[in-house]
Amino acid sequence: MRGYHQKFTTGIKYYLGLCRRAGQDPYGNTYYEDRYFLFKGRKKSRRWVIYNGLAEGSKVPSEWHGWLHQTTNKIPSYDQWMKQSWRRTHLPNLSGTLNKEGISSQEEKKISYKAWLPE
Repeated sequence: MRGYHQKFTTGIKYYLGLCRRAGQDPYGNTYYEDRYFLFKGRKKSRRWVIYNGLAEGSKVPSEWHGWLHQTTNKIPSYDQWMKQSWRRTHLPNLSGTLNKEGISSQEEKKISYKAWLPE
C-alpha cells in the first residue's frame, strides 16, 4: 500500500512544482528530488526513487545509488550506462525461492555438517 501512497504524493508534489524529476534508469525506475529543501532549513535535498514494478533495492544501478545517497550531485546519463561493456541486465535475488540455483534439496540432505569445536 505504501508504494501507491508514495506514487500519489510524488505526483501531487510534481504537479505543484515542489519536486523535480531527476531522471530515469534503463530499468524504468524514476528518480526525484525536493525543490524546497532550502526553505525548510535543510542543507541537503531529499531524493527518492519510484520503482518500476517490484520495489527491490538491488534494481538501483550504482551510478544512481551514489546520486540517491548524495555521494555525487551529477545525474547519470543513459549514454554513460551503455558505454560500459561489462554491464549486464538485472537479475533478482532468487535465494529462498523455488528458482534458486546451486545445491538442490536432495544434495543438501547428503552433506554432513561438523560442528566447530574450539581447541
